[in-house]
Amino acid sequence: MRKVEFIEECGRMHDLFSLFRYCFSREFLRTAHADEKGLESMFDGYDELLARIPAIPEELRIFFTQTSNSKSLALCHFDPQQKKNYIFKKYTLETVKKIPEDCDRIKKRVIRHYFPELDDAEREECEASVAAISRRIRQSDYDDSIKSGLYAFFIEPEAILRKLAEELLAKDAFLREEYARAAEKLAELRAEFDFEWVIRSLLTPENAETVLCAEREAIVSFMLFEKREFVYRNMSEGLVLLLGCEYRRLLEEMRGKTTAPKLEDFGQAMSDPNRVAILKMVRERGKVTVREIEQEIGLSGTNVYYHLTMLQKVGMLQRGSCGKTAYFSLETSYFRGLCQMLEGFTKLPEPKKE
Repeated sequence: MRKVEFIEECGRMHDLFSLFRYCFSREFLRTAHADEKGLESMFDGYDELLARIPAIPEELRIFFTQTSNSKSLALCHFDPQQKKNYIFKKYTLETVKKIPEDCDRIKKRVIRHYFPELDDAEREECEASVAAISRRIRQSDYDDSIKSGLYAFFIEPEAILRKLAEELLAKDAFLREEYARAAEKLAELRAEFDFEWVIRSLLTPENAETVLCAEREAIVSFMLFEKREFVYRNMSEGLVLLLGCEYRRLLEEMRGKTTAPKLEDFGQAMSDPNRVAILKMVRERGKVTVREIEQEIGLSGTNVYYHLTMLQKVGMLQRGSCGKTAYFSLETSYFRGLCQMLEGFTKLPEPKKE
């Protein structure tokens, strides 16, 4: 059986950086994602949390502001999701404490981020001279809040970076409390986690088979606030999944776009008792091979393939393989969609008035 390890800190760190980003990019994020289902409640969650915690200092705006032209500086350079080893157990909040020690490199990154048009000589001049970078800030088209933040940073970079680290750690303390209150919910997410279903939902059938046949460790971390987010990485230490707490609903919606059931197809598939027997067998065992169906139901290989092909075509079953062995399992999103469709028949229309 594949080893799945659940860790909390990476998901919580992603929520932490997202909280800061939302604080300074609220209007942009709400406008940019206005049409995306479910995100409004996620943003409302951030607003509710921000109302309960001490304000995030304005001096940190330059690290987290996001616009249509670029990602935020923190998302590019500090957010653990953007680092090649972000999910590694060694990348924890202890790393955040070391941000002030990286002052020179961060100054260079701030210049590259806000003034990408500069050539090497101009960047070196700005790195060496507060007057030179101040002149660039003054001549830029950035709004006053960004200009003020940049001036403050280049005058006292060490102090601003200390404040950045202190604020991240302080706000993480509040997030820890939120995660502690949600312990039961997180335990349910871990208990219900189905690695194979997630991989088949995220990847193409061919890539999913490659991943599922490779017996590598899976590392999973859940996010409470970034509810409708998922990140997949195939990394040296294992298969990494960073999942919002509503990831399953999101993936089902994505799959439902291509697996929406048709009532007439369902009726045709269920009209043969052998196909009903095959479905029951798959439900009981999780996944079955053609040979197992032959032995259990007493059909020939040709007849088994005929029925399996129809059930696949309708969308009830999915085919997988490991090595040379093919197996079949339930396409659970199909049946969830079917239940939703049938539920519509329980709601009678209002009688027409004479």
